[in-house]
Amino acid sequence: MLKKTIASCFIICLCSAFSIAQKDTLFIAKHTTYNSIDDILANKKKVYHIDLAFKSLKSLPNGIYECVNLETLNLNFNGISKISDSISLLKTLKSIDLRKNPIKELPSTFYLLDSLQIMNFNASSLKYLSNDISNLKELKEIHVASTKIKTLPKCISDLKKLERLDLSNNHYPLNKIPKSIYNLTSIKKLYIRSINIRKLPDSFINLTTLKNIDISYNKFNYFPLVLLSLPNLEDIDLSGNPISDIPMEIKSLKKLKHLRLKSTPISKDENKKNELKKLLPNCEIIY
Repeated sequence: MLKKTIASCFIICLCSAFSIAQKDTLFIAKHTTYNSIDDILANKKKVYHIDLAFKSLKSLPNGIYECVNLETLNLNFNGISKISDSISLLKTLKSIDLRKNPIKELPSTFYLLDSLQIMNFNASSLKYLSNDISNLKELKEIHVASTKIKTLPKCISDLKKLERLDLSNNHYPLNKIPKSIYNLTSIKKLYIRSINIRKLPDSFINLTTLKNIDISYNKFNYFPLVLLSLPNLEDIDLSGNPISDIPMEIKSLKKLKHLRLKSTPISKDENKKNELKKLLPNCEIIY
């Protein structure tokens, strides 16, 4: 009886040790970033994170599409001009970074990545986003600054989890951005820096969840009053605009933490700077 008890205890301890070892292996795998193609291809099922930035890649090796547990894929600063239809095989992919690549369009299968949360195509040659983007229900961030995109699909408003949108340095008039953008119920950070605009439409009043707004280096002559209707604003960037006055009503924005006024007429006016400091004693004003 004693021998059976000892044997049972040994087996339990062995199973427990094996379970712990498995968990440790999984933990290490989930926290390891692979930056060698050879290592990636040799460990396909163990790969969760890939960083192949600055590798002079023209395309991705087909084997990477067999990394069935892949969660993050960083390919910025390469020469990739096309994504394979096989991208849809990466069912667990949460983040893809293709900044600074000459990619012009995305395959239809890209929009089958229903786990995707972050897509970054800043400074790429991307020309448009398909209406199928509405399939990416988990999407939280879209970065398409400094691309060739001229407008956005109307269905952008279907992305109920979208929190961050960067359209900066795309030179089109704001009236070409679909009105549906103002129905983004979860948007917190909106970057429309240097897109050649003079005013914000009244529809901005609908973006009540907005915390950060960057409208720097545009052509605003006056502070956009519609911003006063957004009670959750914490950071406003007006840098590089010919704005010479800030309305007293800005003090109604109780959560405002940062007001950025670099390269504005106000930044050179000491009297106005002093007035603003008194008006917003708990806000950091950056000149």
